[in-house]
Amino acid sequence: MYLYRVHASLVRVINTIIKLTIGGLLILLLYKQLHTSDLSFYESISAVWDNIKELRMVYLLCIILLMPLNWYIEAHRFKVLLSPVLEISISLSIKCVCSGLSLAAITPNRIGEYAGRIIPLASKNNVQGMISTFVGSLAQNIINIGIGALGGLMVLWYWLDITTVQLFSALACILLFLVAMLYLYFHLELISRLLNRLKRFPWIGKYIPALSSLEHFDRRLLSSVIGLSFLRYLVYTTQYILLIYAFEFDIEWYWVMASVACIYLLQTGFPIPPLLGILARAEIAILIWGIYIQNHGAIVMATLLLWIINIILPSLIGLFFVSKENILTSIGIKNRHHHPS
Repeated sequence: MYLYRVHASLVRVINTIIKLTIGGLLILLLYKQLHTSDLSFYESISAVWDNIKELRMVYLLCIILLMPLNWYIEAHRFKVLLSPVLEISISLSIKCVCSGLSLAAITPNRIGEYAGRIIPLASKNNVQGMISTFVGSLAQNIINIGIGALGGLMVLWYWLDITTVQLFSALACILLFLVAMLYLYFHLELISRLLNRLKRFPWIGKYIPALSSLEHFDRRLLSSVIGLSFLRYLVYTTQYILLIYAFEFDIEWYWVMASVACIYLLQTGFPIPPLLGILARAEIAILIWGIYIQNHGAIVMATLLLWIINIILPSLIGLFFVSKENILTSIGIKNRHHHPS
């Protein structure tokens, strides 16, 4: 269903401006992240390359090979979530995920991912695409928070030497929180009923019928989505662990696993402005790894390398996909061709 009709030549101009803006912001983001207060852009690139040459290359190769697996699982999950109302191919789902990444990279707390994912879809499926993105993100956050809270508890136990009573009290609170989140996740119809009460507001009332698709997710489908989210968590956690060993940090494996879980928990919990993305990630990494490691420069380089592999490379692929799409048509603005009288 098209919302507006705009002259074809104007659509082409606006599309070009939007695409150049997205591309320019992504390139600016990459430049700003690498152009730190201590190093220039070229010095940062050189420092990353020097660190790569000193790494155990087998570990680095495994990290790079796990990146497409990570985003393939995410694409499969998105395809599964759309399946109750829309069947799409895995190739289209990969385009949606990568397009979402290109906008997520330049917006606070990845909010642009919702808009990016619907660009390759037909405009009539926009709401379903956003809802599927929301449910997938909810499932991933449940995994991140659940495992991350346990990892964080281990780190606090090591760092603050908390008592057994405090440890079990914290565990009880974590379990109660997880039970509440899982209950909400497996009863999405509660959100749908809540939204139905907002019909009286014109600005949201027209979208309520489409939001009723929350009720289309049955328990079996939601269980498979949680499973895929856990599988994806294992993949990107393995990448981080391999990177720690690639830099030859001398930490026991169980503290590595707990610390990685804690880092992902903190990254999930705090909204990170795009221009502070790598800086915020580096500060979180230093906060956690600094307990065991004094070489903060190596911690920053490890964080930067993982950010480039897992975020920037797929975002650039997504930028290519976005450049091939008619963005205005994807949001419901249809060309109005001029016919001479």
